[in-house]
Amino acid sequence: MSTKKTKYLFCYDICNEKRLVKIHRYLCKKAIPIQYSVFYAELTQNELQGIVDDLGFLIHPHDDIRIYSPLNYQQLISIGKVSDYTFIS
Repeated sequence: MSTKKTKYLFCYDICNEKRLVKIHRYLCKKAIPIQYSVFYAELTQNELQGIVDDLGFLIHPHDDIRIYSPLNYQQLISIGKVSDYTFIS
């Protein structure tokens, strides 16, 4: 079990107001709010996986949650709706 922490940004676009409030409250417990729909956290891989699992149960297929590692913009975790984002190195 790794205890190394990595920095992450969580961003979301939630279609339903009730789910939006649930997601916001959940992330306020796990991360630091930067803007209303943007959060910052330093997490171990296990902590990140726990959050991803929890968020997967809270969202609807039309919702969109993105988790970026600011140190590695090639790494993107996307939960929810599929989009056409392309990363250029």
